[in-house]
Amino acid sequence: WLTEYRYKTLEIYATLSRTEWGQDLVIWPESSIPMFQTEAWPFMTEVVKVAKETDTTWVTGIPYKDEAAYNKETDKYAPFYNSVIALGAQAEGLYKKQNLVPFGEYIPFQGALDLFPGLAGSQEVLNYSRGPENQSPLKVRGHNLGSAVCYEVAYPDTTRRNAQNTDFLLTISNDAWFGTSAGPLQHLQMVQMRSLETGRWFMRATNTGVTAIIDHTGKIVARAL
Repeated sequence: WLTEYRYKTLEIYATLSRTEWGQDLVIWPESSIPMFQTEAWPFMTEVVKVAKETDTTWVTGIPYKDEAAYNKETDKYAPFYNSVIALGAQAEGLYKKQNLVPFGEYIPFQGALDLFPGLAGSQEVLNYSRGPENQSPLKVRGHNLGSAVCYEVAYPDTTRRNAQNTDFLLTISNDAWFGTSAGPLQHLQMVQMRSLETGRWFMRATNTGVTAIIDHTGKIVARAL
């Protein structure tokens, strides 16, 4: 997320995907686009062009600003979300994360910040908005895809709700927080439980954690790392 690495991160994912265009589906994880879509759109336009030319669906994590809520007086967008978007060929939809990480994505008891002026500058960086409970699934190549972002898979009720009227599920995650701890493996186990509970296949795409495909019984049928 450091400014000096943002475009290098985009370059890394573009390079990694270069040999994959032509597949049915290419998924980029959470934090793969470390800027709002309003800033990344010139880059995204080029990726979408390649995806359409190769008949590939592109699903990616992205911080998303609600452009309809732009305030000209303050030059700010409100609200903004940690999101999953489906683009490219045979793709449509946007999912907005519902279960946010305290102090990582929003500040609890935000009004108390008025007592600490030194923290006021961090409000926009941290203060994502919560997505609505009932969201339509993404449309991916004629199928309905339910989504979960990062630790949302720790919430069975959210996953069950997002699984309604879907054919399969996807979770994207930035597991860099966990370092070399057991966190990424525990995160994977949560996805296995959600697969078993919902009876849905789950695709899991991560940057530093375990990327895997889990069947409807919770069994890992393919994995990287």
